[in-house]
Amino acid sequence: MLDTENMFDFLYANTDKNERRDLVYGKYLPTRSISMLSYHPACLLLAITLKQYKFNWANPTSHWSLNLADKVQRAIMMQIIAINNSEAEFSQKHSGRGDTSQQGNWFNFRNVKYTLNRVTNDILIDKEFLINLPVNGTLDFDYVSTKRPPAELYQNNRKNKKGSKKIGSMDVNNMTIDTSEDEDMGPSRIMSAKANRDILTTPSTPANGLDPSFGSEHGGEDEYIIEDNLDFTSALKRPKSSSPMSSLIPLSVKSSRPVSSHTPKSQSGSEPNSSRVPFQSSNNNVPRKIKLITDDELYIFMQQLGLSNRSKISGSQTLFVLMDLQLASTKFFFTVANVLIILDAFEDDWEIQSRVIVALFSRIKDLHNIDILLRNLNMKGQQDIIKKLGYLNVINPLKISFDYVLSLKYLDNRILLIALMELAAIESADQISEEPNTELAIATLYGSYTRALNDVRPEVMRFSYADFGIRTTSISWATRREYIKKFLVGTQPLDEEIYQTISMYKELESHGALTRGPIDLQYATYLKQQKSTQARTVKMTKSMQNAMRNATKEAKK
Repeated sequence: MLDTENMFDFLYANTDKNERRDLVYGKYLPTRSISMLSYHPACLLLAITLKQYKFNWANPTSHWSLNLADKVQRAIMMQIIAINNSEAEFSQKHSGRGDTSQQGNWFNFRNVKYTLNRVTNDILIDKEFLINLPVNGTLDFDYVSTKRPPAELYQNNRKNKKGSKKIGSMDVNNMTIDTSEDEDMGPSRIMSAKANRDILTTPSTPANGLDPSFGSEHGGEDEYIIEDNLDFTSALKRPKSSSPMSSLIPLSVKSSRPVSSHTPKSQSGSEPNSSRVPFQSSNNNVPRKIKLITDDELYIFMQQLGLSNRSKISGSQTLFVLMDLQLASTKFFFTVANVLIILDAFEDDWEIQSRVIVALFSRIKDLHNIDILLRNLNMKGQQDIIKKLGYLNVINPLKISFDYVLSLKYLDNRILLIALMELAAIESADQISEEPNTELAIATLYGSYTRALNDVRPEVMRFSYADFGIRTTSISWATRREYIKKFLVGTQPLDEEIYQTISMYKELESHGALTRGPIDLQYATYLKQQKSTQARTVKMTKSMQNAMRNATKEAKK
């Protein structure tokens, strides 16, 4: 399938969870399903491998272990290479930022190990290696997609920016906190959960769930038919003149046809499964609309995947759920607030939580807020994510506070180290606090930045960079802004919401409200205090007015 973003909807509409697993383990579809496909012998179920099911073009960020001697796994490797070549070319020529790769070659392969004849070695995947790809052996690596959301997504958010007072872009005037835990996560609970977190959110799309420009009536784009429970049963019942896949074609490229409002019955005459979500597809010849998920869509999204905060996914269940999550996520982009809600449906285990974030990483729109995700994990989870994705792909330099573990074998870590040392020299040398188990003292590197950048060393450095207000109130915003182009968040076009950290800091500073810790948490506390103060002022004013009225009445008497 070329339209990856519709693949999970297609599978969900035509198979259940067990049948999707049968695709991997090679079992045949039930008798009912086989009879349904009897007119199409070529469509009889054949087993595919776990790695085939896992791979998709739109969201390949994951850990991979591929046997190059196996035809299927080698084909997957060739597809990942094609994705890497495309993304590396864009990063180098069009992204407007620096190289965030692990080895300084713009490639997105990380932590590569090659095993041949039971001997494993760390290797570098570069152009020469890809040209002469071995015919045998196993490659283990992490691939991180550096593709960012399209410019239209940021433009749509700017159009919807006007409104009430917000933290970042979260409405704080209409916060509701639902403390009930006895029901599944519905749309109202999703909104409550978002407001109950100390996070920065981004504006959702309009209430109808569509982009402002979506549909032919809004901008000349294609409008797509939505049909309930599209499956081969309904396709086979159509007249011969009607193509079985005609419902997948945009209205603008076929004859006019009213959108069906009825729900077809299955061959057995029973009502179809009402929990299934309609399947939609786009045409390959027109741009596809991938948008920011809305609250209602997130509820349906989680329902399709079987995710609920009442019954958390445990370790034994995560394999297929994470693969389905990675595939289903290609239809949308998500905010950090959305990802936090999804995380709540998984067991509180650092490895599972890390895998969820990695699976959704390249679909996160407000990547500059990923520090909020990281501080919800323990140290092991944080470092696992960083190892797989890389500091330069994850960190927002405007919010640089973090516990760092930097292996000096890798160029990206050395680039980050030099940037942090330069920033600390400007702001305050006390900003960096070394851990007792660090293998190299930072003091040995001062004054020799060029050598520190170029020298490949075996040591691992462990230190922390202090948060706002802890060791200094002297913040060099100009330097931090300049560093943005060294990180993935600096990919052009830049999401202007990244600068909200500076705006919040300056507002707190002007009101003498700066304290210690993450700026978003400080700002949330500040707004609550402001709202409480305003409420007390209004109450006192009304009380004084009533007292004055009563005094006037008494005087008249």
